[in-house]
Amino acid sequence: MAGPPLGSGSLRLRILELDRDYLVGQDGECHGAVRVTFRQCLDGGLIEPDLGRARLEVIEAFRQESQHPATAVAGKLLRDGRVGPMTLIKTGRYFVGTRKRAPWRWYGYYTHWDRPDPKEVLRDLDWEAWLGPAPKIDFNERHFWHWRCYWAYGTGQAGDLLSHEMDHVQCVLGWGIPETCLCAGQLTYYKDDREIPDVWIATYGFEQRDCTVTFEGCMNSNRQQTPEYVGKSGRLVFDGIGQDANNYRIFDDRPAFPFQGGITEPAEVYDAAKAPQWPTHMQDFLRCVRTGERPKCHMDEAFIEVVTYLMSVASYKEKRQVRRDPKARKSCRRSHGKEAYVGHLRPSIGA
Repeated sequence: MAGPPLGSGSLRLRILELDRDYLVGQDGECHGAVRVTFRQCLDGGLIEPDLGRARLEVIEAFRQESQHPATAVAGKLLRDGRVGPMTLIKTGRYFVGTRKRAPWRWYGYYTHWDRPDPKEVLRDLDWEAWLGPAPKIDFNERHFWHWRCYWAYGTGQAGDLLSHEMDHVQCVLGWGIPETCLCAGQLTYYKDDREIPDVWIATYGFEQRDCTVTFEGCMNSNRQQTPEYVGKSGRLVFDGIGQDANNYRIFDDRPAFPFQGGITEPAEVYDAAKAPQWPTHMQDFLRCVRTGERPKCHMDEAFIEVVTYLMSVASYKEKRQVRRDPKARKSCRRSHGKEAYVGHLRPSIGA
């Protein structure tokens, strides 16, 4: 079910009553809502029939990174100094497309490019409910299908892409919310009435760890920037984007590319095929639905995720560095499509 985000960073399972729909909120990166039936839940063995009309809530940050054992192994190596003092972590996300098939201009999913009949869409859609607290406008199919492109319904690359990469850093190192963020964005290539920048560059300062983390988002290149942990004596580089990164290689400290004198053979390789398998994030969540246990990615982790990526949005919109206020642990809220940052962020002194 396509739709604007209902609230980022968590998944809420709320059983309303027997044989009625219940809402499984939305995933932590604002990819839309999911609706299933109570009967499907029973048939799948997720809950016991005697729960009947009881209300059950399980909250989880929908974070795939926590399902990969490579993150734990890498974290221990980095803490033990395997690559030496680590002062830089590089992350990023790249897309490439054409102006006819631009990123985020698909219909319902990444590979769907056939435009549905707007009349049929509107017939099956409660447009007012879909808009929720966003500004009231007449039905706009571009806003409906391509909601990621507009500030009224989402947080752009921050909530959709950067969140995964910074989640990876959190899964590996567990450092929590960074102290500072400075972010710049620009709409450079896909000038098709979208509002969200197609280039998004964020720099996070973990001042207490003497480390900087960068995210570079570009929607006009096939280049990749998988999570790369840079130390004085080497680099630990993962094999895929944040949620898919399940193998890594460690290289000695040399230039990155062969033509610059770099080395192509790693000093150490982690092979996930030879490692124990962990439950997926969905398996962990559903297990907790059955048992009432706390998921791996609980609300404290969700808070870290949401505040971290919203720091980049705040910095971009305010055109200055923002700094976390560690004394104020308050949530963020969205009001009429505009971000309101409550208590936990403040401009850096002198910004």
